[in-house]
Amino acid sequence: MIVTDHYAPGFSVEATPVPLTSLDSLVERGQIDRVDYIKLDVECAELETLQGAAQSIRKFRPKMAISLYHKPDDIFSLLLYVKEHFDFYKFYIGHHTIHQEETVLYCAPVSR
Repeated sequence: MIVTDHYAPGFSVEATPVPLTSLDSLVERGQIDRVDYIKLDVECAELETLQGAAQSIRKFRPKMAISLYHKPDDIFSLLLYVKEHFDFYKFYIGHHTIHQEETVLYCAPVSR
């Protein structure tokens, strides 16, 4: 369900159960063979998504593009999380509009 009758910067499920699967579980079950690139723009769930992909990120060292603008502290908390848990990345930040949103953290593995 998408909320349209008031300001909602993303999607809202209003307590409706939504089935979710982590990237790690898909890799573990053999449904995904490898991970080369991760793009995250998941409306405030970037940190939880990274946590659910931690084993796969360590195993495959994919390039990543992570949205940094959904929560006020994303620009710090997401960068620090990646830096603390995956020490094999170089970081770049890009900004893709004239507005305050669309800031992206790019993570490039130092070696594959």
